[in-house]
Amino acid sequence: PGMTSVWETAAYLFRRADRDRSGEVDAAEFRDALAECIVEFERDNMKKKPPEQEEEFANLIQGVQGALLETVREIPHAYMIKLLAVIECPEENFLVQSMYKLQGVDPKIKGSGMQTLYTGMLVEKPEFFWGAFVRVSKILRKAQGKITVGSMDMATAEEEQEISIANVRALFKDVAFLSEEEVAEQQARLPNTRNLNGRTPGRGIPVRQWAPENHVSLFDRQATIEWPEPFWGRNDTVLHVIEGFSHVRMTTICGGIGSGKTAAAEAVVFTLQERARNDPDGRYMYEDGVHMARCSNMDSIDRLAFLIARTLGQMTPRIEDTIAINANANFLLILDGLKTLVTVDPHGLRKIMEQMMEGIPGLTILVTCPRGVGIPFENVVGLGRLSDTDVASLMRQSGAPYFTASERL
Repeated sequence: PGMTSVWETAAYLFRRADRDRSGEVDAAEFRDALAECIVEFERDNMKKKPPEQEEEFANLIQGVQGALLETVREIPHAYMIKLLAVIECPEENFLVQSMYKLQGVDPKIKGSGMQTLYTGMLVEKPEFFWGAFVRVSKILRKAQGKITVGSMDMATAEEEQEISIANVRALFKDVAFLSEEEVAEQQARLPNTRNLNGRTPGRGIPVRQWAPENHVSLFDRQATIEWPEPFWGRNDTVLHVIEGFSHVRMTTICGGIGSGKTAAAEAVVFTLQERARNDPDGRYMYEDGVHMARCSNMDSIDRLAFLIARTLGQMTPRIEDTIAINANANFLLILDGLKTLVTVDPHGLRKIMEQMMEGIPGLTILVTCPRGVGIPFENVVGLGRLSDTDVASLMRQSGAPYFTASERL
C-alpha cells in the first residue's frame, strides 16, 4: 500500500522475506512474505471500510428519498383541482386527497394555496408510506399526461383555426378580369400544363394527345368485349344489372370462386356495346362508353388508381388527376376481380370509390368481388348456384366430361 512502482513493491517484499539479512531469499520465503502482506491488508480494510460504506450507503438512500419526495412534495391547489378532475377511479381520487393537506390559502384569491405532501407517516410506518407514495406518484403522472394531451389538442385546434382564418383572408383579393384572348390561350395551354405540373414524367394527358389531330375521345378508347363462351343461366342477372344502372351508381356482383362473376360482367359490357352499335347515334346509356379493367392482381390502392387511368387511356398515377381530367365525362367503369383489395384494404377501396363518384358525377361503377364493397346505396347482386339443366348445358358446351341423371343412378 502506498507504492506506485512495481520495483518498489518487489523491493519491499524482498526486505520482508530476507529475515536473516543475508541478502538472498528463495521462492518460498518470497511467497510467505506476500501472503503476510495480503492478510495484513485485508485485516486493515475490514476494520475501516464497512462503517464507512454503511454511512455512505445510508447517505445515498437518504438523498434518493429526499429527491423522490421533492418531485411531488408541493403542488399548487389550482393544478391539483385539474388533476383530481381527470382521475376517474374514486379509490385513487381519495388516496391522492388523503396524502396531501392544503396550506397557505388566501380567502380573497380563488384556487390559492399549496397542496403539501403529508410525511408524518414516513417515520412511524415507512413501508406503508412508500407503498402509498409509489401509487400516488403513478396516479399523478397518469393524470398529468391526460392534461398535457388535452392542452396539445386545444393548441392544435387553435392553430387550425388560425390557418383557416389566414386562408380566408387570402381569398379577399381584387377581382382579376381576363379577356377572351387570355382565356383561349390558357385553355390551349391546359393539356401541356397538366403534363408538366408534377413530379412524374408523362403525368396528365399523354404527349400524343397534345396535338388536336391526334386527340382520341374517351368513347373511342373503350376496348371491345366479346360475348363470354360458354355462358348459361345468367341472362336474368345481366338484365337485372343493366336495369339497375338507371337507379344506382354502383353495382357489385358477388359470388364464390367460379360462380361466373367475370362472365356476367363481360356479358353486361357486350350487351351495352352491342346496343350502342345498333343505335343511330352510336351511343347507349353512356356518352363516353363502357370501360373494363382487370383487377385480379391488384394488391394496393396505388396500383388500382394507375390501372384505372390506363384503362381510360391516360397516364396519371394519382386518382385525383384522373378525376380532374374526366370530371365532365359520362361512362361506365367495370372493375373485375377486386377479391384481394376488398380483403386487404377495404377502407382504402371504399374511399377511392366514393372519391371517384363524388368527383365524376356521370360515372357508374360495376364491381365483381366475393362480397360487397360497403358503399352507401350499393346494389349488391348475388349469384346463386345454377340449375341442373344449366350445369349440364354448360358442361356439354365446354366439352368437359359429365354424367346424365340416369348414368349417375
